[in-house]
Amino acid sequence: MYWNRLDKMIIEGSNDATKDSPLVLPMSQGVRLGLDKGGRYHLLLDLADGDEAITRRLTAGINIQTKQYQIEGTSSLWVDIIAQKRWRFAIEPFAADLVMEMRNGTIDLQTLNRLVEEYRALWKRPREPMDSRTQRGLIGEMLVVQRLDSIIGFAAAVDKWQGPFGELHDIIDDDWHLEVKSYADEPPRVRISEVQQLDARIDSKLTVVGVHIMGTAKGKTLPEFIDEFLEIAEEKGVTSLAVEIFGAAGWDEEDREEYSSRFISGRMILCPIHLATPVFPARLLEQMPHSVDKISYRLALNDLFQLTGKDDSNWKLACSAGDWLDTELEFTIPGQLGSGDSPFSLLVETEQVYRELAHSVYIQEFGSVWWKNLPRGSQSQALNKIQEWKGKGEPDLDFPSRRYWDAMTTGSLKDSIITKSVWPIFEELLGVKKGNFIHHWKDFGDLRNTKFHANDPPTAAHLEVGLGATKIVRSLAAKALKKIIASSKDVDGHELV
Repeated sequence: MYWNRLDKMIIEGSNDATKDSPLVLPMSQGVRLGLDKGGRYHLLLDLADGDEAITRRLTAGINIQTKQYQIEGTSSLWVDIIAQKRWRFAIEPFAADLVMEMRNGTIDLQTLNRLVEEYRALWKRPREPMDSRTQRGLIGEMLVVQRLDSIIGFAAAVDKWQGPFGELHDIIDDDWHLEVKSYADEPPRVRISEVQQLDARIDSKLTVVGVHIMGTAKGKTLPEFIDEFLEIAEEKGVTSLAVEIFGAAGWDEEDREEYSSRFISGRMILCPIHLATPVFPARLLEQMPHSVDKISYRLALNDLFQLTGKDDSNWKLACSAGDWLDTELEFTIPGQLGSGDSPFSLLVETEQVYRELAHSVYIQEFGSVWWKNLPRGSQSQALNKIQEWKGKGEPDLDFPSRRYWDAMTTGSLKDSIITKSVWPIFEELLGVKKGNFIHHWKDFGDLRNTKFHANDPPTAAHLEVGLGATKIVRSLAAKALKKIIASSKDVDGHELV
């Protein structure tokens, strides 16, 4: 009732309340109720223990502090318990208990602290059986399985759903694997729990599926997502398998009422993983000391080539045999030059493949002294770019490293490939004569430079010639990378040391 009166007085404006100094009404000896211009409720209590300073956050929306107030002509130290408007239901019984515990119009610190701790336990949001990240992960996997209904059939997708059973990837077929990564915010950044998850050297085609799962007050709880999934599972005749999967994921039907977080789903993206994808190189694990048994990292999916999850054709590509580096990918990427300054283009993909290929060849041929065998011009140009990056504070620029290939222009990259000391190796891997390679590289390089550095867009004829050449040189590099991987294994399929 007191706060209702204060609400009315604030609305009518017949007061001097500010956001920091509330309008107050006496409730009893040593107790004042207040409301400030920000709509926050104040419970002011006369403190018996003198001038000890207190500033504490009791929960999201309720704080406690000691503050000097000029009340009824006297300046004194008061305990001020401040609650946002939505917490009025919580502060009213708290206020009643505090007033009942007061003696002679004051409250002592010991009593205040005891009641604060009792109510903090009541106000604390109960912990859910699965934390928010785990819920997002399970919801993301469910949504991907449902999305696969139109591609391979719901029942088949459920049968291939292996993530909750501790497998390396979430959805596993003999010919292809999907690793589902849910993320809460845009742009997407996801956690890679094990480097091996994105090891493109596996025999199956590998794709990361990013699923945007947003927390919201108006979405669905995890039990509601599960109920919808089980309705489809019953219709498709795989209810028992679905229930088994949910159990393996940590779901317990008896915990249903303990879930309160709500989510809605956003877009899905498919990120092909192949030998030139810019992820943590799994091969480096072989060089790790025995004391390092696991490496996890965060990955920015916007730095990877992406296919939209809206198109069935992209899902059919991901759920088919073959290799992402094969030529069908080049012909099915919509908008091959990307939009604006987008790095997700056929041109940049081709560059990445050649940088990886060149690095692999130089490492195999020259080992740790590979840098010394580069053409002088390529060395000089790369070092200049590395110094520029260091000046900007970029990390991971140890000398020499894979990043030094990224520092090269396409011209320096080409010179490093056609130089006399290594070209015979590249010629055998690429299966093309030097003159033909240089010819196609020139058309690729011209289109690349026009796209990213010229003011005017490429003409239709320029675009046609450049795209044709780019597809050719990329196809050559894809096959060459496969040869290198194959040659690094013995007849039993084990990598040679």
